[in-house]
Amino acid sequence: MKRWVLWILSAAAVLCLCACGAGAGDGASGEGGAVAPVEGIQMPGTQEAEGSAFGEEDSTGEAVDDSSAGENTVDGTGQYAFGGSSDSGESPGAGVFGESDPDGTSAGESGTPEKDAGALGGGSTGSLGIYSSRIQEYINGIESGWGQQEFENAGMSYMCGYETSLDQLGYLLLDLDGDGMEELLIGKGAAIYDMYTLEAGSVTHVFSGGERNAYGLSADNVICNMGSGSAAMSLYAYYRLEGSDLVPLKYVIFDAFYSQTAPWFESEDSQNAEEARGISEEEAYEIIDSYRPEELDFTALDHFWQDLGKTAGSRPGQGEQPYFGTWRVQEYRTSDIYALSQEEIERYLTYTVTYYEDAVAQNGQDLGLEDWEYEYDICTKEDILRDYHVDLTDWWTEEGAVVCGTISYEDNFFGREFFLGDDNSLWIYYEGVFFRAAK
Repeated sequence: MKRWVLWILSAAAVLCLCACGAGAGDGASGEGGAVAPVEGIQMPGTQEAEGSAFGEEDSTGEAVDDSSAGENTVDGTGQYAFGGSSDSGESPGAGVFGESDPDGTSAGESGTPEKDAGALGGGSTGSLGIYSSRIQEYINGIESGWGQQEFENAGMSYMCGYETSLDQLGYLLLDLDGDGMEELLIGKGAAIYDMYTLEAGSVTHVFSGGERNAYGLSADNVICNMGSGSAAMSLYAYYRLEGSDLVPLKYVIFDAFYSQTAPWFESEDSQNAEEARGISEEEAYEIIDSYRPEELDFTALDHFWQDLGKTAGSRPGQGEQPYFGTWRVQEYRTSDIYALSQEEIERYLTYTVTYYEDAVAQNGQDLGLEDWEYEYDICTKEDILRDYHVDLTDWWTEEGAVVCGTISYEDNFFGREFFLGDDNSLWIYYEGVFFRAAK
């Protein structure tokens, strides 16, 4: 009789765990830390849960953003529903990550600057030029109406496919490992969708987050990864960034398969319950709360050009532009095919071009343009080599991309198309020839 009662109680416990675990979507995405797809998972903002690792939720399952987002910030709307709060007594239904090993997302210790609790952010724009091409890919994806699959195919978090306008997704530069070089974070609210760092001079993708494989950042620059493989298994992993690796600090494990009566564990080096130390639910939530992800001060993608303008160039009409002023031609470089004679090239070497907000001048003479405006894009070394068949490597600065400016006017003229290398280097393209100019 006792065995029969025990069997009924055990079955009821498993059913209860399964019932409270239905929730977030497929977490398989990006490089490392991936979780196998889970069938029958709801889309973001539809799961009912008592609490969230990324903030409080109301009775509808929508996350409540209690932060005061600034004009240039992305608000923290509910994209994740991680169950389990210290008051609920329920298992953390959505929230087990994938493995974070050296081949995927591992990460390490390093000195990090202290930050106040609350919104994190405020990184300088010093690395923005280096990451600008990657940021532009997110802009292009959203403007092209990409869905989850297109973003994932491009090596980015599928979560970006939920966003339909540039003001719904943001970027942030932070030096997370104290090496003097900023990392690039893409996300919204407290959720990091993608993280990039610089390794040996190249932009390296550190991880992608998903609904059941979510990433955030605590106030002391600890990277938090929250994931769920089922209603009965969840994992909270905490890392330091070291180079492009995530080095584990602590794991909090919920595994009701391993132990229904005492399912909470902690470890510094293992994600497996059988290799971890058993702890109480109260102890588990003390650790989880101590690393709770903070709201991040993301800059919305529709402000990207305004930010880039601080170091390279920005949209016309947003104040003084770095390309405004007088530029004197100093040298030239021809592409494979060009239409200028040597005499014409040498004549342009004596030119100055002046860009004003409402006028353009050659050698001090206003060209008298009417009904025109500045247009812009960004391009890389590879873009110029491919599109113009000329190698400008020795003209390039440390920035990863340059601003490409065009004056929208029906007639072509010297100075109509230009590239802003830095604050004192501008390249004018005309009839197959690049002319480098300086102020």
